[in-house]
Amino acid sequence: MDQLDRAITLAVERHGHQRDKSGSKYILHPLRVMNAVYHLGEEFACVGVLHDVIEDTFLTREEGLRFLSMPYHQLNGIMDRYFNDRVVQGVAAVSRLGVHGAWTETYMEFIARAIQDPIGRYVKIADIVDNMDRLQTIIDEDERYGMERRYRKALIYITSEFPGLKYMTRSVLLPARQPDSQSGKERAALSPTTTDL
Repeated sequence: MDQLDRAITLAVERHGHQRDKSGSKYILHPLRVMNAVYHLGEEFACVGVLHDVIEDTFLTREEGLRFLSMPYHQLNGIMDRYFNDRVVQGVAAVSRLGVHGAWTETYMEFIARAIQDPIGRYVKIADIVDNMDRLQTIIDEDERYGMERRYRKALIYITSEFPGLKYMTRSVLLPARQPDSQSGKERAALSPTTTDL
């Protein structure tokens, strides 16, 4: 079983019983985030599907990070860990400090820390975009408006720090554009560069 298979299995095990605010299966959210960054590579996909595992399913952040770093089997004396350092660091970056409801960092402090990780910044954008796409399922208008403001502020901040990532936010920050209306040059300008990775 490769790293991505393990990540998906763990996410399904940990989130399988959870429901989101609309009553839908919560696991669909991490799977959508994973799919949004899958084209960037296996490590991005792993962090995408695991991005809420520590915050939402472990008692403590330390317990979650320790679990992600532990060996899962021993073969011929060589230990193979569940996930490599880049995945563990990416998941740590996109996991908010504190315990749900008693955070030790503000949301914007969390965003500023998360985007310092080269995988975390892509995953965080994909997470926010997916959350924004689902805002219409929140019945309470004040809560929906507050969340939309928070997410927009975060995306504007991220793309001001990393302008090359604006292509990932087009669906929620800018008017939608038909894919066929973009020339090859425009599409290339919107693609991530190796310096963004």
